[in-house]
Amino acid sequence: LDGKLPLELIEPRRAHLRDLCLSVYHNRYERKDEGTFEKFFGRAADPQNRLKSIERCELDKFRPLVSYLKDPAIKTDPKNIELLAWLIDYKGRPYEYGASDDTEQKPAALKERVPPPIVYPPYGEEPPPSESPSSGENPPLTVTTTTRRKPGRLTIVITITIALASTFLYRFLPQPARTFPPIPPGTQACMFWSDDHYQPVPCNEKLGDTVVIALDSKKLMHLRKITRPDTITNAAIGHVWYVRYRGNYEFYTSGGYHPLDPNLRLKPITDYIIGKHISHQ
Repeated sequence: LDGKLPLELIEPRRAHLRDLCLSVYHNRYERKDEGTFEKFFGRAADPQNRLKSIERCELDKFRPLVSYLKDPAIKTDPKNIELLAWLIDYKGRPYEYGASDDTEQKPAALKERVPPPIVYPPYGEEPPPSESPSSGENPPLTVTTTTRRKPGRLTIVITITIALASTFLYRFLPQPARTFPPIPPGTQACMFWSDDHYQPVPCNEKLGDTVVIALDSKKLMHLRKITRPDTITNAAIGHVWYVRYRGNYEFYTSGGYHPLDPNLRLKPITDYIIGKHISHQ
């Protein structure tokens, strides 16, 4: 995956995983993933009800997946692996039970027929006359099929584990600029700030006095308020931004402007700010 994992999978939290599910479902829905959705979120009659089932999903359902992302060596339910394969857009999904990594069953009628070996006569002798089919009969047909092998569950687990292991390098090595998919047309093309992150929402939904803005994929995926400033160290320089808002210092995972006050620009954190305004007690 070249280290291009969403921030929600690198620093997994239950609420963030639910928000990532909403965003991924909205941007690249595929019918083949319905079985995965049903196992994890339950049944839904249509896409609109599916979005509601994701929004209302209990956060504790994501706890086993959070544990697996932090330690891929532990065992977890197959439905968590399938949901993770969908989130990272693993091309071999969904896994089909009964398929093997090494062997696969073919109907007898479709197995390739192996022609008999050709026997040449000794030198100087005439070859025997070839047998020709009797009139009115057609020669037997040889049916050869090529079946694309479906990856087994072991292959999927190994691939995902390698992807998770790569996140350790992702944290410390410089990464190329990311590209974000275009926002598809539809009603759900807005978002609002919810405590410490942006939440996607249909533009026609009324939220009282809450400010609703046009959906920005980059902000939706990467802008988070750091709720535990005491975890910030000097290693965060270049990766964390800060602002003074209503007399208090706040810290964020991306630059830009304050989500509730567009007149306040987020500034890169410095050694002075860390030493002066962050307590590591």
